[in-house]
Formats: sequence, C-alpha cells, structure tokens
Amino acid sequence: MPRHIPITPEKGQEILAALTRDSHASRVARTLGDVSYATVWRVANGKNADGKTIDLEAGRAAKGYKRFPPELWAKVETEVAAHPEATQEELAGKIGVSRSTVGRAVRARRGGLAATR
Repeated sequence: MPRHIPITPEKGQEILAALTRDSHASRVARTLGDVSYATVWRVANGKNADGKTIDLEAGRAAKGYKRFPPELWAKVETEVAAHPEATQEELAGKIGVSRSTVGRAVRARRGGLAATR
C-alpha cells in the first residue's frame, strides 16, 4: 500500500478481523500482503473508524524477552557489593549469569553511590 494514503473502512475491518484471529501484527501484515506492519499496528491501537483497540500480546510473547527474576538480581547486587575488587567475569562465573548482567549491576551501584554523595 502506498504511503500517506488512508486505509479504507473495509480494509480496517479486514485488519481488525485478522487481528482477532491472530494478535501478531507482523504475521497479520504478511498474511494480508497489501498492508505494512505499521498500518496493522495503528489499526490495532485504535487509529481506525471505530476506535477499537486490540492487545498485540502474541508478538510480545514471540519475542521471548524474559525479565530477570528479582531474586537473582538481588543475588547479583549482593555479590557485587560484597566483592567490589572482583572482576565482572569472576562474579558472573560465581553467580551463574552473564558478564554484562554483572556490569549492569555495577553501573547501577555506581549511579546510586554518586547520587548519595
């Protein structure tokens, strides 16, 4: 579909119908073929004739981003505070997380210490 051309009410209804069957915007755009992901997203978020919104939870679930459990984050912060002289790699191996996770905890600790001074 060309840019800057509003979708027709019929196309909006077609997108809404497809989103009720599958709430994954990229898959809906690929299935329909003549609309972009952005158009599907706009329709899902109420930018259409009836103002109806649809939660796109299938796309979020497909991304697979898992939040870090608070207990493990607390363990990382505790180890960083207890062993400030240890390298990030040593701490990561001891705790069982990646070095970049330890690095985030170190930066957060540095930022917190700077704010208290």
